[in-house]
Formats: sequence, structure tokens, C-alpha cells
Amino acid sequence: MIYTFINNIGSYLTEIFTLFSIKTCLNFITTLIFLFSIFSLIYSLYSTNPNCKNLLKVNIVYILYSLLSTFFFPLILSLDMGVDAILLYLMTFISVICYIISIIILAKKHKKVEANSSPKTLKAIIFVLILLPIILFTGSYLKEQYLIKNSDIVLVYYSRGNGGLGDGGNYAYAINEKYCEEISLGITIDGYDLKKFLPKKAIETTDTGNIKNYNVELDEDRKFLVYKNGKLIHQKTNFKYFNNELKKVFYINNS
Repeated sequence: MIYTFINNIGSYLTEIFTLFSIKTCLNFITTLIFLFSIFSLIYSLYSTNPNCKNLLKVNIVYILYSLLSTFFFPLILSLDMGVDAILLYLMTFISVICYIISIIILAKKHKKVEANSSPKTLKAIIFVLILLPIILFTGSYLKEQYLIKNSDIVLVYYSRGNGGLGDGGNYAYAINEKYCEEISLGITIDGYDLKKFLPKKAIETTDTGNIKNYNVELDEDRKFLVYKNGKLIHQKTNFKYFNNELKKVFYINNS
């Protein structure tokens, strides 16, 4: 009963966070924090009576979030951020500068403004702003863990792209009869760290032709085709990836 309940929760999370891989989620969080830093700086400069205390809290928390989402989580989760990382580093640098300036200005204004109790609506907005990145990250992480642990096979590919500087990158799919979803956990260095996130029963194999009756093909039109017992069950078009090379295959016995 407990196992079924956990599986149902995982299924619901998969539906809710389908569009958010961890990599996409961290990109979104970093962008959100960057945009809010611009707003915070403008607000602190031009507002004559800002709610300094509440905005100060968000600024401090968002500095921490930006550093975690750009540097800490991609490292410990072995995410292949690709050339996007350069833009994320730049946005984080600008964000931190904006927040620090905003904090200094708000702290000075806070001394001049009498302390007033914040309206409930404002407290709710501040609560949502602080909680939203946590919800997004937790949801995307649990979603990928669910996809990996309930898959039958996990495949890691390296895409060379056009062969230019920074054009290549790793990507992976978690596959079972119900889904074929892209994942981003542990796929740097051709999926070397993926084992940390796989179930203990996962087995690395080189047999790509018939894995638990699965057969996976990449055709000339960049279509990713998954067959089971000779029947096509999944089809995806890889618009982002080409010149692909299979790097790792993991088989998970969930039967």
C-alpha cells in the first residue's frame, strides 16, 4: 500500500513538472532571480516609502538562491549546463551586484522609515517569492528521481552538434512502457556520475539491441524511436541534438 501511494505521488509530480528538468528548472530560477534583482534595484532607488524590511529579506535570500542554482547544484548533481552556463554566470554576477546595492539603499531608508506592520497580502507575496524556487527545484528533482527509478532503461548520449567550440553536450533518456523522458541528473562526463542516482539494481550494459525486449533507434531525421517487442511505443524528434553518440546504457529490472 505504501509503495503504491509513493508511486502515485511520483506519477502526479511527473505530470505537474513535465516541462521542468532540473537543468531547465535551475535556468528558470536563475533568470527569475535576475529579473527580480533589476526590479528590486529600481524599487529601492525610486520608492519614497518602501517596505524595506520585507524586500531586504527577499534580497538576502535570493542572493543565496542565485549562488546555489548557478554554482552549487549543477556541481553536486553533475548537470551538463553546456554553454548556457556562461550566460547564467553573467546573470548571477549582475544579480548579486544589484541585490547588494539594493540592500545598502534599503538599509539606509529603513532607518528613516517608521516600522509599520505589513499587510497580510504583502506577507503572502513575500512568502510565495521565497518559497517558489524551493518548490520548483524540489518538484523537478523528485520528478527526475521518479523517472529514473521507475524506468526500465536509461540511455546517455553525447551530441557533437556542428563540432564547434561549446557545441557539444550530453543528454539522457529514462524509458519504460509509459514514458520516454529526458533527464539531466548525473550526465556530465558521458554519464559517469549517473550511477549515484540510479537504483542499486541498475546494471550497466553494452547490449543496445535488445534490452528487456527494447530496441532504440536514432534515424536520419533525428527521430528517437523506442520499440518494445517489435512495437513502436515512443517517438521523439531531437531538434536540439544531432551527430549523436551513445555513451552509456543502464538496465533496471523493475519487473
